[in-house]
Amino acid sequence: MTPEKTLTLSDFEGQANLPFWDHVEELRKTILRSLLIAAFFSCLAFSFSTYWIDLFKWPAEFPSSFEKGFTERIVNRESVSQEFNLPESFHVLDLKNGKLESSKVVLEPEGSVTYHYFLKKPVFILTHPLDGFLITIKFSILIGLGLSSPFWVWQILTFIAPAFKRNTQKHLVSFFFCSFFCFSLGVFLGFKIILPMGVAYFLSVNESMALSYWSLLSYMDFSIMLLLAAGISFEALAVMLLLVKKGVITHAFFNRWRKLSFLACFILGALLTPPDVLSQVILALILYSFYELAFLYAFLKQRFNF
Repeated sequence: MTPEKTLTLSDFEGQANLPFWDHVEELRKTILRSLLIAAFFSCLAFSFSTYWIDLFKWPAEFPSSFEKGFTERIVNRESVSQEFNLPESFHVLDLKNGKLESSKVVLEPEGSVTYHYFLKKPVFILTHPLDGFLITIKFSILIGLGLSSPFWVWQILTFIAPAFKRNTQKHLVSFFFCSFFCFSLGVFLGFKIILPMGVAYFLSVNESMALSYWSLLSYMDFSIMLLLAAGISFEALAVMLLLVKKGVITHAFFNRWRKLSFLACFILGALLTPPDVLSQVILALILYSFYELAFLYAFLKQRFNF
């Protein structure tokens, strides 16, 4: 009995000479296989939809900022008395030239108040009869697409591979694995760092205005967009490494644009994160470290000619 052969990209080289309608048929099969794979994983994710939804609620329910709290100071710089709203669960540490009135403080000119408070966790609500159903379906599809992405992306690669030379096919495979790793790393760090910081920031802004009753559907959409932005931004490393590998850019290019890229990383950090300085700086430094890593790879590639 002949042992089964493992398929690689090189096995599809013969498809490059297929007639047009055979290409269309191969495309149809590729799309069908990809959809079936994604559908299978989506059904699998649907069985654990409650777990995935609870997991996405974690950044809003258990961030570290709920434990450490915040200390703030308000000073009345005006020439007349002013009233300021205070967040819930506050504890006054120091009060000068002012008086407390329930959850408000009235400060005389040059009066000040220093207080410590803990953020109150948001209450998630469903504002429409279909919200729960839509959240479950949306999450099942997204999680299914994410979990099955290595398989259906590979299907696409095997379809387009015959259009490239053998050496380029190897680069495509390397780019596939590098891209998948970078995107996954971006989503993971976005979930563990950027999203909790963003939630804590918006809660601190809302705290002095009103109670936080958040639509679960809106929160899920916000979280998904933020995580996708983080994942896509991390794709920059894979793209730069591919361009260096193909000789499109060299280490001289990185030297020439270093200052501008440093500024661009901070601009991207501000655009892709909530208006919280710490999360912006963290993402900007990570993006810039990717730039330096690509520069190091370009330098070593030219130095050792590999």
